[in-house]
Amino acid sequence: MIRKSRLAILAVAALALGAGSASAGGVLRVTQPDEPAGLDATVANAAAIAGALLYNTMETLVQVNDEGGLEPLLAESWDVSDDGLTYVFNIREGVKWHDGSDMTLDDVIWTFEYGRTEGNVQGFAFADIDTIEATGPNQMTVTLKSPNSSFLTNMAKRSGFIFAERFKEDQHGAPVGTGPFRFVEWNRGENMIFERFDDYWGTPAKLDGIEWTYIPDANAEMNALLAGDIDAVQALNAKSRVGELREPEFVVESGAITSVHILSINHEVAPFDNPRIRQALFHAIDGQAIVDGMNNGFGTATRTFASPLDAYFDPTYDPYPYDPAKAREILKEEGMEGLEVEIQAILDNPGIRQAEIVLGQLFAAGFRPTVKGFDLGTGLASMIQNRTYEIATIGLISERILRMTCDAYWFQNYCNEEFDAHMARALTASDPEEIKAAYLDAIHHLADDAAIVPFYTDVRVGVHRDYVTGWRPVHPDSVLDLRNVDMVE
Repeated sequence: MIRKSRLAILAVAALALGAGSASAGGVLRVTQPDEPAGLDATVANAAAIAGALLYNTMETLVQVNDEGGLEPLLAESWDVSDDGLTYVFNIREGVKWHDGSDMTLDDVIWTFEYGRTEGNVQGFAFADIDTIEATGPNQMTVTLKSPNSSFLTNMAKRSGFIFAERFKEDQHGAPVGTGPFRFVEWNRGENMIFERFDDYWGTPAKLDGIEWTYIPDANAEMNALLAGDIDAVQALNAKSRVGELREPEFVVESGAITSVHILSINHEVAPFDNPRIRQALFHAIDGQAIVDGMNNGFGTATRTFASPLDAYFDPTYDPYPYDPAKAREILKEEGMEGLEVEIQAILDNPGIRQAEIVLGQLFAAGFRPTVKGFDLGTGLASMIQNRTYEIATIGLISERILRMTCDAYWFQNYCNEEFDAHMARALTASDPEEIKAAYLDAIHHLADDAAIVPFYTDVRVGVHRDYVTGWRPVHPDSVLDLRNVDMVE
């Protein structure tokens, strides 16, 4: 028997139950560790926003499939000119917003125009756009200043959320989109409720609703799963306890994602503007020990900023291998033995645990480290905007951070003409091998310059109970796509 949420949405859920049907619909209770400070992706860039909203509530012109390819969504089709500068999108008709009004071509054009406004944290995805114009009743033509091999991919992610100007003020706490699930309420610190949108333009959702909960403590999350308080976990934190999830009651799926955990370094804070000190940090870090200590072996240690899903993944490149003695030697040569350093980390179970492991490694290499925790919402925003930190443990999307190069969103304060040149080649090339070579040059340059210290590429472990069906495998963009999920009686 399926346990259903005792929230008000239960009344809606009951209406969908068909007599004699194996499908139960119902409200899926699913958890992820990080509750975002807000849901407006143009203001905050938290992965938790995309994790809950992308494709479920907020839609994009194109979508990423399980193989990493692109498929139509709010754009029925699109064409790209031979020179890679002109994109013609044919916008789907008959799409309704969650308030019941029609989505129009003007809404889509406004979204793209707003993407180019100053202060939009998704601005990098729209930076290469030259013109945006209506070229037919339901057709938008976008012209780029220069070719960008990632333009369409960015439009399939949180940067490509389509919404209307009149909903802009609602997006932070009550987003209005076009997806199969409509936002209902957000009880901060407890849960977020969505219900099936009956006027959805596409195939209706099977579930009656979704109850998102946020459990930052890894053991509390596992205990809630074992006790039957939740039906599924988007990304299991307690990977060391996977053995407790017995078949057939639980289904465990894992797969590589594009997240890379790193030691972020602020290059404008002394002495980390000194490449020798950054090299000492590199020599001090043992990525495999972090994988083992944090994730029960789930993950791949690496010294370059790329993931196994990236064509340019190169885990063997290691200009400054793990060598604590070498780190001590560098500190001594630079007259900085016993260098005091503050490690900032997200104030939750996994974040602090990772920082504690790094603290021990840095101490063994001659540093005198301390750890300072910050909350995911305001603390992360402050770190990015104020840039007053020294070093920090954090997970970042590999492809996304490489796009930031020398602009306002590269919160490492790292600005390097050679790196920018490699990235410019990668973005403007059309040949796949040329693109790959340029990216390899870029990630090798970051390693050679000790710009950041990568620890490992992440593996997402998703768990659901056996009555949950249609669960999509781990998505390349770390999104939990619930469009085809159902629960059976």
